[in-house]
Amino acid sequence: MKLHNTTDEIGDVVFKSDQGFQWISGTLEAHPDIVKKGLHGLYVYENSVTDNSCEAASDTVDQLKVATIVAGERGEINFDVSLIIDPTKDPETFLLLEPDQYCAPIKVKIFPDGREEPYVERRKRSEGEIRERKRKKIKKNGGKKIKNNKVNKNTENNTGNKKIKNNANKKTIKNNMGKGKKGTKGKQRCTKQRRLKGKCNTAKNSVTSIELEDELEEFFLVVEKMPDCYSPRKNNIQQTMETPKFELDGEQSIVGHTVVLYRQEGLDHLSIESGNYGSAIACCTLKLTK
Repeated sequence: MKLHNTTDEIGDVVFKSDQGFQWISGTLEAHPDIVKKGLHGLYVYENSVTDNSCEAASDTVDQLKVATIVAGERGEINFDVSLIIDPTKDPETFLLLEPDQYCAPIKVKIFPDGREEPYVERRKRSEGEIRERKRKKIKKNGGKKIKNNKVNKNTENNTGNKKIKNNANKKTIKNNMGKGKKGTKGKQRCTKQRRLKGKCNTAKNSVTSIELEDELEEFFLVVEKMPDCYSPRKNNIQQTMETPKFELDGEQSIVGHTVVLYRQEGLDHLSIESGNYGSAIACCTLKLTK
């Protein structure tokens, strides 16, 4: 189908017929300002399209109403009409409604440079899992219990059995970037506290600026965002009819006729049934395909 008075294609409409069953389906999509959310009507006229004028093709009185369909909020019209031809049954129409979908917000990490990554919360271990981990550690250690607190190596004094802590191995680790020359302040590591107090040197060639950039890469902000889980609207219609709705061969064939899509702005189902429809949006001439 093409938009009225243009050459812009918006999709296809397909008619099928096979021994007591008929199908009408379509997948159309246009800008939401053109195909607005709401009711639309699909009709077939005897005339063919000339100069992409949908209104000229629909000047004839003879018409065949195909279906009343609903467009989604993003300008999409998807429909699937299934027809069962059975002279022994009364006509019936079933409209299969799609349930509303709920999308829960998701947590993402936002970094200072604008990057976004999914945020996965760490699951807390249950008491049973903690006991199982301890049991495995004890088994791996040969059945001996493992103390939680680490004890420094002790040495015994020659004068008694009293244990004295050995402080010989204790060393104070000083920062390699300690004091500079006398009378000048040496370079210090740009820690998080110093950075928040504004005491870091942010010069490009300084070591502290490089460390600052490395630290900033590790910081992120966790926010909740609503994902785009929009599901295109689809119309599923099932009908039971005593006689076929259309013919694809013979004198009553609709091949060569025009299918017109109408907008139903401000109209309800009763207005559509009475033929009170709005302006034409798109149309096409039906052709046989292999």
